[in-house]
This record gives sequence, C-alpha cells and structure tokens, in this order.
Amino acid sequence: MLVGTIGTIGTGLTLFDPKSADTANEIIFADLPYTYAEFDQGAARLYREGQKQRVRVDVLQTTTSATLRDGSALDTLDERIWELIEGKRELSDIAIDGKYDTTDAASKVQKPLRRWLKQAREVGVEPLAVERRPPETSDAQKWRSEIARLRGMSAAKVDEVFADAEFTREFLAHLKTSTAAKLSHEWVRGKLALLMRPDLAIVDMGCGLNPFADLPCKVIGLDRHDLPGVLRGKMENPNLPDKSADVLIYSLSLYGTASDLFSYFTHAARILRGGGHLFIVEPDSTFTSEGTMRFVNGLRQFGFELVGSVKDLRGEDGTPLKGMHLTLTSELVKPTVELFERK
Repeated sequence: MLVGTIGTIGTGLTLFDPKSADTANEIIFADLPYTYAEFDQGAARLYREGQKQRVRVDVLQTTTSATLRDGSALDTLDERIWELIEGKRELSDIAIDGKYDTTDAASKVQKPLRRWLKQAREVGVEPLAVERRPPETSDAQKWRSEIARLRGMSAAKVDEVFADAEFTREFLAHLKTSTAAKLSHEWVRGKLALLMRPDLAIVDMGCGLNPFADLPCKVIGLDRHDLPGVLRGKMENPNLPDKSADVLIYSLSLYGTASDLFSYFTHAARILRGGGHLFIVEPDSTFTSEGTMRFVNGLRQFGFELVGSVKDLRGEDGTPLKGMHLTLTSELVKPTVELFERK
C-alpha cells in the first residue's frame, strides 16, 4: 500500500512491477484535485502499460441530506469538486475525441450558465443542485483503454484475446475511424513518397486493414487477422525470406513485452536489405524519455541508425505519437532484451 497526495505521487510512478504475474490494480482517491488531467494522471499510476488486470478506481466522497432555502439539495465540497472534474472530462472528450461540433460544445457551456443565472436571480442563492451526468465512455476512450491494456500483455496473450471473433471485428471497425492510425499513416506515407519506385518492396508489420496496399510498388501486409490481401502471420516469427524487403513499417503495432520486441527486431534485421528503411510509430505514452533513448540504443545494436531525431507527431485532435525513421547500416552487435523496456 502506498499513501500519498495527487501532487506528490500523481506523476512519474508506476505502482507495480510489470514483470510480476500479479499486478496491483486498485486505487482509492481520498482527496480530489481540481482538474480532470490531474485525476487521470493519478489513475494512470496503475492504469498503464504492463497492467494485466482491470483497474478499479474508488473515489471517497462525503455527503449530506441537508437542503438549501429553496429546497434544493445541498452538495458537499467533495461532490462539488467531483462534478467539476466530470465537467472538465466532458470538455476534454469534446476537444480530443471530436465527439461534438464546436457549436455543440458552446451550447453545452451556455445552457447551464443561463440556467444558473436565471435561478440566481429568482431564488437569490447559488443553485448547487444539478443533474448528475451518467457515467459514459466514448468509443475512442474505450479503445484507448483497451489498446493500452493489450500493450501490457505478451504477444501470446494478445493472440488469445484476438481469438475472440467479435472482439477482432470491433477492433478492426475501430481502426477505420482511429485518429491515431490516420496520423501515423499520413506521416509514413510522407516518408515513403520520397523513396517510391516501382520495384520498392514494403512489408507492413501488424498491418491491420492494410492501409498501404494502394501504393504503386510491392506491398506485403502481415497480420494475425485473416483478411483478404493480407499475409497471415506473426511479427515474432514472420514467414518472410532474408533480405527480401527495402522498407519495414511498424505502425502502432509493437504490442508485447521487451522479449517480444527483441524478437520483432531480430527478424527485422534479417528481412531488410542493407541500407533498407525502418519506420516505427508508437503512442507518445509508450515511452518515457529514458525509455526512448534506451529503445533507440537497442535498435542500434541490431544495426539500425536513427535518421535525424525522434519526431513528436500531433494530430488535429491533439493525439500525440512518436515517429522514428531508421536505416539498416551496420552489422548486429549483441543486443540485449533489457534495452527494449520502454518505460
């Protein structure tokens, strides 16, 4: 058990050992911050990559049965702060997930403000009673959480999850509207445009819906899903010949443990021709700053050199990703699994 305030332990800590079979999965908020971002950061101490269980979040609140002069309910400070946090979460959903148009967002702010002013004039007291918004999770939020959970599993465990046909169907449907996937594909396409030629051989590892199949060159999309035009296989053991590709792409597909990533790049170094290009796009939250440096160093041990620097990508909705462009320039130099611990 760890006891602390949001201010002292709300950032920079992972409150469990990702290598452990059992991970701590319950967090209790005894005091509340005034912003949703701080609350979310606190919950993220357990709800992060490496978590193997569903995370339970409990919020302690004081309540009262007292009423105001007009008979409306009297909220406690805890209840007021919680409503404030929920309101800020809703505005965050609007801004990040694009759930509402700008005009809708404005009306959502203006309506309760007008109602507040009207009641203040008529009753003469602050109208503390509000209708509590029912807990609701957008599809984008749901899949961000689900994908974060999958990223904490081993590749073998992820295979078990995707054995559920309904889950796979919903996941692939999500990819069609994913803002992160759109941003990643746009960045990779911009890079590929500079390399394009008819005989270019591209392999998209963990291709999902095979988004690069329309390019005017040879494109192989490899994934665990049995889709038309996709080579069914696993990134940790792809059935592809040595030195058969000019470009390898890992677009939001590096699920698994450090050991799994070690396997992925062992094969990447085998499949790519000398001077070949490696493009990697991952969620910004996947890496700490130290983890990014360690990850790039691990790739260097496989013979990959970073072109330029790691790019911070951000979509119109604020989605943050990291993009890396590397080339295979040297021989393999005894890489170690530990270098692929991204946190």
